[in-house]
Amino acid sequence: MQSKSREIDRVTEEVKLGADAHAGFIDLAIEALYRTFRDRQSIPSDQFGEHSYPPFAPTIDRTAGGYDHDEDPDNRLSELTFRANTAPAGGLVASASFTLGERENQSDLNSIAPVEAETDYYKTSADVTYTPGENWTFNLRYRLLDMDSDNTGVITTNSSSTNLNDLAVRETPI
Repeated sequence: MQSKSREIDRVTEEVKLGADAHAGFIDLAIEALYRTFRDRQSIPSDQFGEHSYPPFAPTIDRTAGGYDHDEDPDNRLSELTFRANTAPAGGLVASASFTLGERENQSDLNSIAPVEAETDYYKTSADVTYTPGENWTFNLRYRLLDMDSDNTGVITTNSSSTNLNDLAVRETPI
């Protein structure tokens, strides 16, 4: 095992655009977000010795050589939000929002491919506040987050001599 320092050079860029309209008693808004993350350093690669896996000994499972490891994958996030709320004056105030989003990881590992991960989601929220007098306030809040993640189901490794086939991800070996 070894420990060594490495340079960190990461960039996160975010762009957010929005529009708001006042339609009488109700305010309407739309907002779009786009965010990217990039690791501008190369993926760490080190020399490793050969490795044999006990069930196959003395067969070599991985040959000696340079292998990538500890990648921080680039990723992209985009979302669109719709909002509506009543004027904040008066005894009854309400607001609601709905967001659609997608996040995608973009891996560049050479020894294992493909490594892909994507998450689609939507969020919704609603708030109602009623203030009947100066001493009482009633609040109702609702939140929902629904996520659907899709990850690589099969990967191929080019660093193993005993696993020449595709490998199922998260499958318990027999």
